[in-house]
Amino acid sequence: MPRGFSLVEILMVLILLIVGIFAVIRLFPEGFVAINASAYSVVADSLIKRNEDNARKFGENLPLGVVGIDPATGGIRANLVPGDLLVPFPYTENTINGNTGPLPEDPRFSYINAARRVLGEGFKIPPPSPFPPDSTLTSTGGYVSLYHVLYSPIYSDMPSGRAALGVAVFSGTGLQRVTFQDPPSTDNLDDLAKLGAFGYGVDYDRGLLHFLSAPYDRIFKIEFSYRTGTDTGGQSLPNNCIYIPANITPNQQLTYNLYAGAPQPAGCVFYPLPAGAQLIPGSESLYRRFRQLLVGDPFTGDAYEFKVYDTTYGLLGFNPLASSLPLPSREGRGLTARVDYDVDDWTILRQDETVPLRVVDASANASVRRYPIKLMTRLKKVGDFDETPSYVGGGGGVTLSKTHLGLIRDYPAGSINPARPGTPGIDLILVDIETGYRIDSRTMQRGVAAGVDNTNGEIDYSAGVIHLRDDGSQFPQWSPPPGLAGTPVYMPPAGRHVRVYYRTDQDFGIASYKPYSNYLVQPDPAFLGPQQYTPLGGGYLLFPIADAEKTVAVDYSYLDPVSGIIRQETGELQKIGLPTAVGAPAPGRAWLRLRRDPLVDTATFRITGIRGVSFHSHVIWREASRVRNRRRATLLTSAR
Repeated sequence: MPRGFSLVEILMVLILLIVGIFAVIRLFPEGFVAINASAYSVVADSLIKRNEDNARKFGENLPLGVVGIDPATGGIRANLVPGDLLVPFPYTENTINGNTGPLPEDPRFSYINAARRVLGEGFKIPPPSPFPPDSTLTSTGGYVSLYHVLYSPIYSDMPSGRAALGVAVFSGTGLQRVTFQDPPSTDNLDDLAKLGAFGYGVDYDRGLLHFLSAPYDRIFKIEFSYRTGTDTGGQSLPNNCIYIPANITPNQQLTYNLYAGAPQPAGCVFYPLPAGAQLIPGSESLYRRFRQLLVGDPFTGDAYEFKVYDTTYGLLGFNPLASSLPLPSREGRGLTARVDYDVDDWTILRQDETVPLRVVDASANASVRRYPIKLMTRLKKVGDFDETPSYVGGGGGVTLSKTHLGLIRDYPAGSINPARPGTPGIDLILVDIETGYRIDSRTMQRGVAAGVDNTNGEIDYSAGVIHLRDDGSQFPQWSPPPGLAGTPVYMPPAGRHVRVYYRTDQDFGIASYKPYSNYLVQPDPAFLGPQQYTPLGGGYLLFPIADAEKTVAVDYSYLDPVSGIIRQETGELQKIGLPTAVGAPAPGRAWLRLRRDPLVDTATFRITGIRGVSFHSHVIWREASRVRNRRRATLLTSAR
């Protein structure tokens, strides 16, 4: 008879089977981790690609620089090293609402948020369009020139506190100069009168600027170079500011002394020419600053005016006169401008989409149609766990919450930073790009429970999809920008170009930063600051450490030892090295060394220009308790 299985054999098979099952089970967690890591990596690559594509699309609007700021002073951090974008910033504001101990790192200055000040984003002021929510526009026919910034939300619409820049707008092109004699000749005054608001006079020997009077205050940003004796001297500090008060006398000549300065209003600091220094002819440039109005203030006859309508969308409104103002010398019409501002938080993602023309996900009720907008990944919802704490509380002291409270975080007022109102209860905002009207998450909730509002659609947070609702008789209701008392409007969703602001449950963030579009010489390396370089012997150039790992194009001349001719090198690409790199000429300074023929005497090098040409994208996200990141740089320069 055939022999059966013994109990020992059966037990051995069972043991092997159990061991095998447990071995397979152990593979699942690691497998899921690997799958998630791969998915996050795909999202990170997609974010970088979208960021670079957006920068190329708006190449003419690229800022002159995106830099780090110090929360204690509000100044630019010249000591920001690339590694600072990967670690939390220790926030030591310990006087907020009676707190005596240090608070945890402030998300405004941690990780990629360490570099979030946008300088000199350029644009031509667009033609005016109707903007019904602003009731102050009756004097301009109900029209305003609208522009939305590239990187929003904006942290603050008005200067407040040391770390709140507000929004500063300057003319995109410098004023035209008239070189004045001493004393000014009739021809000098006639030429200045022809230029009017677009011109100024300059007396290089005495360091004097001349302006024609205007019935309104004017502020100018000025840049200049100077010599001190036989030395090359130096250049003015960035954002050097001069103030010309209003004068109602027509064509009155006003003078500003660059050696002595004059009384300045708050926020406008002038750094004069050093005693004994000589202004280098043709080196100075002046840029008129636009005056910021409150939303409730009407525009006046001064074309250099603007308002901030929406800090989330970054929507600016300009006096419509600016778009059609005749330029001198028959150069056309309309002003160009550049804007400085602080990004609120790079972990608030911005995604531009076009709502589909056709319904893709019709419900069982044929009269209710939904138009889907697919976002990059899963969304963070109010009430979810949030690894980054939010500040909550009032006069009795600040507490920290790890519950997600809203898209824009609340910040309490302190001795350094101002109070920053957030968006409690709102975790997603959708803006119509054409009009600036918006829908938020409160009217797009899923479910049938009492109090659930799905008037405008539904958000599937786990799938990362917005479903805009259209029931055939009532379109979604879009609200005007905050602070404007306009009436909500009903607009069909199909085909609309929208921008969506949201956070993800993996805390994805995408930051853009770049070197300055031009650098100024600082002869003394001990005083080397932002947007400056110091030439050394041997073809070396020193930079602040914040410029390390960025790429610049250097223009310079040198003496050809064979022909004896001065030759010009234009646009030599150089990646600025870290102070720790091999060959670094000075401790604590970023650097580069120009390429050269060994026979060329480096003492004959003369730098004629340095331009930043790289554009950097930096993504971070969380995998469990770890913060991961990915960086990529490309060569991309402003078209202006």
